Amino acid sequence: MNQDDTTFIALCIYAVQIPLSSFWLKRFRMGPMEWLWRLLTYGKKDAHQKISKSQSTYEARQMSMN
Repeated sequence: MNQDDTTFIALCIYAVQIPLSSFWLKRFRMGPMEWLWRLLTYGKKDAHQKISKSQSTYEARQMSMN
């Protein structure tokens, strides 16, 4: 595999990741890896809560910081 092939693969992954991240973060207040990181750090299961329709992503993130 040459450099052009690996660059193409990386750009394809990036192109898929952007819409998936946007889709996910519109529905949940944190990503799956952040949830796992917090679980391992604090030793308790934090609710992987959905964001309500009336709550913006910014508001949800501010609440999770407290």
